[in-house]
Amino acid sequence: MEKLSQAEIQRLVRLALEEDCGDGDVTTLATVPREAQARAVMVAHQPAVIAGLEFAATAFKELNTEAKIDLKARDGEHVAARTPLLTVAGRAQPVLTAERIALNFVQRLSGIATLTAKFVEAVKGTKARIWIHAKPHPDCAGPRNMPWLVAADRITVSVCSTWC
Repeated sequence: MEKLSQAEIQRLVRLALEEDCGDGDVTTLATVPREAQARAVMVAHQPAVIAGLEFAATAFKELNTEAKIDLKARDGEHVAARTPLLTVAGRAQPVLTAERIALNFVQRLSGIATLTAKFVEAVKGTKARIWIHAKPHPDCAGPRNMPWLVAADRITVSVCSTWC
């Protein structure tokens, strides 16, 4: 299985943003001035294997191409609790609107990668391999498979090609 292209990541982020906020984040639009600026830091709250940071960065950039994003970690990295993962700075409205989507991607994908890494560690030093057979939803096949790839090289992924 190969890494997702930026175009595929962007497509999935757009789907998530459309589902989450459609025409806009009503609360943010009503309460935060358009010209307000913000700076935010995404932080790991517990030890984890990180996955999905490109999705997070894409979510922020999708709503504000001028946002400044600094990735502090990389996919596949094992981090300790309270480790900064990324910072974003720019107009407050897009930052607040995109943050839920950014967090959803990173939390879900990092959770899968972290659990997968624990299984990989459990079979370390043996001839065992971890075989993952998945039947993902068509819109989410890529991101659901990605965390397994960043966890380790002792994993074989098989994905069904039909959805029912």
